[in-house]
Amino acid sequence: MMHPHRANHLQQPVVVFLLVLGLDLSLALPPAFAEPAVQPTDPAWQQAVDKAIESYIRSHPEVIEQTLQALEAKRQAEEQARVKATIAARQNELLNDPTSPVSGNPKGEVTVVEFFNRKHRGQTP
Repeated sequence: MMHPHRANHLQQPVVVFLLVLGLDLSLALPPAFAEPAVQPTDPAWQQAVDKAIESYIRSHPEVIEQTLQALEAKRQAEEQARVKATIAARQNELLNDPTSPVSGNPKGEVTVVEFFNRKHRGQTP
């Protein structure tokens, strides 16, 4: 789990990037009451946006690493949530499987469930 202060630190450059990009775009676009000189579908407009983004990334390459770290943290959190939901949904199967070997006190209050990662060992389930 990512430390809350670390997450804020990672988000700051991304916010700055978006603000700079918005500023670049707002300066490039004409006021709303005038006829736009460049349309968003115009290749020149797209080229200007691409150049602004490229310039920012070249000036701040750490943004890419921070974005990838944020993506990895998001994926891990989603995977944890998925696993937790699956375990909760299948709790009865895990704890009360009549074909599972049981040892110890049958009226005990603690149940130990062991998981095997067959994919990790190169086997399919």
